[in-house]
Amino acid sequence: MHDNGEKIAVKMLYDMPGLEEEQFLNEFNNLASLQHPNIVRLVGYCHEIQNKCVEYNGRLVFAERICRALCFEYMRYGSLDKYLSGI
Repeated sequence: MHDNGEKIAVKMLYDMPGLEEEQFLNEFNNLASLQHPNIVRLVGYCHEIQNKCVEYNGRLVFAERICRALCFEYMRYGSLDKYLSGI
């Protein structure tokens, strides 16, 4: 649920090496600017920085991991793939 009470769908973006913050924000802005009746509306995004202990070159080091999620409008009747056939 969004803070305003609206149901939303959340897509987690897992470990995307090379996706810099600037690239992510550019993609987000492109998605946010799309307006068409056949495209699910992007509501917003969330991110969190986690510090994880990982092994690197035989040593344990702390590394930052950025977890990102895109928030879309909720599709009441499910995913479009349920209505497509012959693909």
